[in-house]
Amino acid sequence: MNLSAEIPKPGESMSVWQEKRLRTDDRMIGNLPSKLGTSKADIFDLKDGDTPSSLTAIVLICLLYFLGGPSLYAAFGLLGYSLKTTKYYIVAGTGCPPGTASATISATGQSLSLKYTTFQANAGPGFGFSDNRKNCQATLVVQVPTGYQFALNRFTYNSQYALDYGVAATYTTTYYFQSSLSEGIAGGNITGPAASRSRNLSNPSSPAVWSSCGETSLVNINTAVRVSNSANADNSGHVLVVTKSDVAYVILPYSSISLS
Repeated sequence: MNLSAEIPKPGESMSVWQEKRLRTDDRMIGNLPSKLGTSKADIFDLKDGDTPSSLTAIVLICLLYFLGGPSLYAAFGLLGYSLKTTKYYIVAGTGCPPGTASATISATGQSLSLKYTTFQANAGPGFGFSDNRKNCQATLVVQVPTGYQFALNRFTYNSQYALDYGVAATYTTTYYFQSSLSEGIAGGNITGPAASRSRNLSNPSSPAVWSSCGETSLVNINTAVRVSNSANADNSGHVLVVTKSDVAYVILPYSSISLS
């Protein structure tokens, strides 16, 4: 199963790529349960019970004032939307081959945690082009209750890196929902010389992309790390996503969407 479809192929127009992506998503959400036993990806039926990490998800009460205004928000909204309603989770990519990544939901149902063991990109003498870029795509089926929308806001990954002079690293995360042509994008750059044994790489998503209101949605989250030594071919560098990434969330009134 091709979970990526992340960039157009050479010569492929953007409109063709977007149409192809929508068809792929429609097939996946329609056939996902029947594929659980045959997919080469790691597939999880998520259960409670692990510590959170930090993709920050936002859940929005989209019918707030129709249903009762601020008083209802205080009585109901603050109770929170639970990620326990997320059913299936698929993890696949060059940075997370089968058996090297796992996914769990926290005991509170408010955070989603991804854990990796081999998510690393390298550049330098002895490394090929395929080593320079690694990605890991997670696909979730999110059951959004009536009156709510779901979005991702901030992505945080625990990492290690070492970059020689002239070596640069880029980390990006994109996400999109089924039948949506919009993408939320977050990312950043690190330029060598630089090194860190433990650092959280964290950036907000811009723009925020929202699910449909009160519908089951398929959301794809693709994270990529890339290292380039094109400015100094004799030098080396690597970026390793060490342990985990997360999804927490806040609830916002429909009339005051804010990601600050």
